[in-house]
Amino acid sequence: MSELNEIGRSYNCDKSDIYHEWMGETYFDIYEKYFSRLKETEINLLELGVRNASSLRTWASYFKKATIHGIDIDPASKIYQTPQFQIHTASQDDEAKLIALSQMVGGWNIVIDDASHINTLTVKSFYTLISQIKSGGLYIIEDLRNSYEDLSEDAKSWDGMNYNDSSVSFKNERKVIDELVMDIIKNIDYRQGNIRSIHFHQQIIVLEKI
Repeated sequence: MSELNEIGRSYNCDKSDIYHEWMGETYFDIYEKYFSRLKETEINLLELGVRNASSLRTWASYFKKATIHGIDIDPASKIYQTPQFQIHTASQDDEAKLIALSQMVGGWNIVIDDASHINTLTVKSFYTLISQIKSGGLYIIEDLRNSYEDLSEDAKSWDGMNYNDSSVSFKNERKVIDELVMDIIKNIDYRQGNIRSIHFHQQIIVLEKI
């Protein structure tokens, strides 16, 4: 078991549970492959979607020198803030707030999107934040199984989803994600754009910034 996975389990983070594991490999096992080179460095990390902050606690324990921020649409998430990380109330598609926070910290080494899992919002966050990723930094999109699904019923029980604008449809169309991915791949093949590589894992995409 990876160190990151052990830390995550100690905080009961769902990134290490059976719903986020395949072939004996959890999200945290995957992430350690990418994060280990950054473990002892001063980095800026942003996670979209806070919930109970168990993953923020995990990042804070793993990255001892990191500046860590979380964003959640649910104001109740603020109660989980600690001296190790800051939590901000905003929607993941609030471009002004995302850019302002990014500029305040001077850009990100790691961004993890574990927010609404609504494809249109996922794509908007990506296009807003990718320019704020530092060279060699990582942009991660989680829980892509949801990208195929109509979340209209499931999302009713998810914390904070009622704060989304009424115009947001919870009925996902996978083509929204596919179009994003194919645009990135095409740019890589033509040796253009700002993404060096794209990596696919179970329910996860990891993008490396040039």
